[in-house]
Amino acid sequence: MRGHWRTGVVAGLSALLLTIAGCTGGGDTEPTPEPEPTETTPTGPPPQPEGADGVTWEIQNWDEYAEDEAVLAYKEWSEAISASVNTGELLPRARELASREVLDVYLDQLRFAEDNDLRSQARTLVRIARSESEAGTSTVVACIWSKSAELVTADGDYFSDEEPRWARQVAKVETDAEAPVLTEVDFDGNCRGEEPPS
Repeated sequence: MRGHWRTGVVAGLSALLLTIAGCTGGGDTEPTPEPEPTETTPTGPPPQPEGADGVTWEIQNWDEYAEDEAVLAYKEWSEAISASVNTGELLPRARELASREVLDVYLDQLRFAEDNDLRSQARTLVRIARSESEAGTSTVVACIWSKSAELVTADGDYFSDEEPRWARQVAKVETDAEAPVLTEVDFDGNCRGEEPPS
């Protein structure tokens, strides 16, 4: 009985509200404000940063490795050591991100570039073939379009006349320290792949 009473009250209130709404008329009511647009959180990987010193190593498959600590260290160091050619001195990030053994090899190359008045190009094209980590050491295998990485003269001419290729570079990155450090960087053959669009 009590349930029927509640049902009747609810039905009566509904009818009363509908009657009031009909009597007030639609033309005099305030328009319902549209909801404020809400900001959406961007999804996906962060955009690829440009090199800090005027030279960028542009990773073609950035989305796959945008948050890989070893790949980020490899990219930043490669940009810093390439920019060091243009400044004529070893930049701080090039020194901080590499071991003494790696730096010794590249210091010789920096001297060679300076003696021959050579420059790094502003953009080098890179594909990451893989990045694997084991026991605090990551192995980054990169494929570098040789023509984009080749040093050029002050007039913009290529220093060598070798055939363009995807050169395979292997870097070892210690990632269990306070900051990642490249301990080995060596070229090792070629990668397969078509010439990138110009």
